[in-house]
Amino acid sequence: MTTTVTKIGGSTLVSETTANSVVVSNATGASGRWHSIDIENGNSSQVFLRIWDDAAPTNGTTLPDWIIPVAGNAHTLITSTTGEPFENGISFTATSSQAHSGTTAPGSAVVVRVVIA
Repeated sequence: MTTTVTKIGGSTLVSETTANSVVVSNATGASGRWHSIDIENGNSSQVFLRIWDDAAPTNGTTLPDWIIPVAGNAHTLITSTTGEPFENGISFTATSSQAHSGTTAPGSAVVVRVVIA
């Protein structure tokens, strides 16, 4: 995994260029609100981005707070004008299964960018 965290003014950009079934845990180390999530799926099959308000979730066991489906070979941008709050740390992973118990990684990496304020 290649996670970078960049401060831009009063916001933080979390960028993961190789998201898979390994959880990016507590990406910012703080609470906040995510305002946009940008997902690029280069796989031919649909993938699911799972997001937790949890500093150390277990993929396949801990229920995600959000699940975002992304069609094969597609790009999805989710925005929230007021921001979606998280109190315990934001964590995420990409899987090929919608079921929260599924832990299978997509065939190839997924790019995820999250803007947090």
